Amino acid sequence: SDVAADVLSYSIDWGDGSALQTITAAELAALGGNVTHTFADDEDGPVNATPRTITVTANDGDGGITSQTQGVTVNNVAPTMAVSGNAATFTGQTYTLNLGAVVDPGQDTPLNYLIDWGDGSAVQTVAAGSATATHVFNSAGNSLITVSVVDEDGTFEAGSQAVNIGNQPTFTVRIGDSVDRITLGTRTRWEQDWTDPVVLSTQHKADATNLSEAWSAVRYTGSGVGVLEGLDIYGGDLGVSGRSLPTSSVVQELDGREALRFNLADEALGLKLSLSRFYLQDDGSVYAEAGLIRLLDSNGNVVGEQAFSASSLQGSKLVSVNASVAFSTVELWAGAYDANGQFVYGAYAGPDGAVVPYTNASGTHGSDFLLDWVEFTFPEASPAIGIEAPEIGKSWMFP
Repeated sequence: SDVAADVLSYSIDWGDGSALQTITAAELAALGGNVTHTFADDEDGPVNATPRTITVTANDGDGGITSQTQGVTVNNVAPTMAVSGNAATFTGQTYTLNLGAVVDPGQDTPLNYLIDWGDGSAVQTVAAGSATATHVFNSAGNSLITVSVVDEDGTFEAGSQAVNIGNQPTFTVRIGDSVDRITLGTRTRWEQDWTDPVVLSTQHKADATNLSEAWSAVRYTGSGVGVLEGLDIYGGDLGVSGRSLPTSSVVQELDGREALRFNLADEALGLKLSLSRFYLQDDGSVYAEAGLIRLLDSNGNVVGEQAFSASSLQGSKLVSVNASVAFSTVELWAGAYDANGQFVYGAYAGPDGAVVPYTNASGTHGSDFLLDWVEFTFPEASPAIGIEAPEIGKSWMFP
């Protein structure tokens, strides 16, 4: 108020760097004495509360000026984001999360997004402005996916999406498990049992370490022996002919540096092998025969491996592999890892690590084995071979 009844004008400095606001007494009266202002932002940095001092100056036009101040704390408002995606998915499948626009009333610039998939995997960083992000869940269960926005003020949880992860429906295809002997009328039986549309080719090498040696097709019929020239079936079981290391009287046993490979028409998720002539305490020794499975993707990258060793005096062994990454090629070698982590071809698995093949009065000794059958586990849909999968939970084989 002014005792001389001069007409007052007011100026307001909101303390945030915005332009000085002026207002007449009449305008102030029309507003009921209440003047509003929107603070554009707090100061950048980890402290998300900025004190501001509002200064109001009254001027009567005759040199009478007075000012009053009011303190206010401007709090940062965290950004938000519309996050969406399917409410359910399967293990092994690619899950897509949709990332909407960032909504922030302040003048902040998103720097990047952090995605916690809720399954214990590492937090994923994606560029600000990305419309989607993808992830593969490897375990069934429930996850809450959270998306945080990083800007000049810090990191803020901006949105979330709940998802239920179920086990991937699968079906299995088995090859092998053939008859011991064939006759003139059943001379193609071994080839029929060991081939299938889901297996593009079955190949072998005499020396897995020789990069110049090409993989060649196994032989299901014929006769004779030699380095990859003879029949690769013995008693219905599959191996590699040639005896690169003469550790067995059965020339078809996979031994020494020999390798066997299955190339698949589609990506598989799991594998089972039934081995024969694979002995614990082989040839009367204290050593166990051993081998290695390598899994490769469609680009030839190794995506997994599993070492195995004999556990039976009867020579049978079942090996199961559940892969964390889909694979399209399987390789098999005989041998074991030594104490330095080097794979020794044809070696036994001994109490203290790999035991290299050795020769004594009774002959040459080392790991060797045959395959009784191989079973591949595929996702329920298998577009590469153009067929429909069976009912969930039931195994299936081509006729």
